[in-house]
Amino acid sequence: MAETIVSVIAEVLLGKLFSLASNEIGLVWGVQKDARELVDTLTTIKAALLDAEGKQIHNQKLKV
Repeated sequence: MAETIVSVIAEVLLGKLFSLASNEIGLVWGVQKDARELVDTLTTIKAALLDAEGKQIHNQKLKV
C-alpha cells in the first residue's frame, strides 16, 4: 500500500518536474532566438548608418 502511494506521488512529481523543465527549455530557446534576431537587426542598422555616413560626403541632403 505505501509503495503504491509513493509511486503515485513520484509519478506526479516527475510529471510536474518534466513540465517545468520543458517550459524552462522553451524560454531559453526563445531568448536565444530573440537575441540572434536582435544582433541581426543591429548589424543591419549599423551597415545602413555606415552607408549613409559614406554617402553624406557627396550628398548635401544627407549632411542635413
